[in-house]
Amino acid sequence: MESNNDIMEEGKNGRVAFKWKDINQDFEAIIKRNCKCNSLRNKYEFMKKDWRLWKFLKFNETGVGWDAATGKLSTSNEWWERKLKEEPKQRSSVSEE
Repeated sequence: MESNNDIMEEGKNGRVAFKWKDINQDFEAIIKRNCKCNSLRNKYEFMKKDWRLWKFLKFNETGVGWDAATGKLSTSNEWWERKLKEEPKQRSSVSEE
């Protein structure tokens, strides 16, 4: 397994960027199948978006449950109204679910 320094490099504006071609080659070696680099990157971006939403919803919260049957948060309508007032731009992400 490679270290983070082996799969990341300094990108534009001093930001850290993944070396997607190297990651893709390692991934293909593990799964023993060809995989397009863009599909791997797209999956990562999709998961990152979901993680940010999850973090927004759960950060410093109490009284939030998880319904294993539906795979969704179990909360009151008042809780949802409060969260959507805190960050209105998340409304579209939350309502899709």
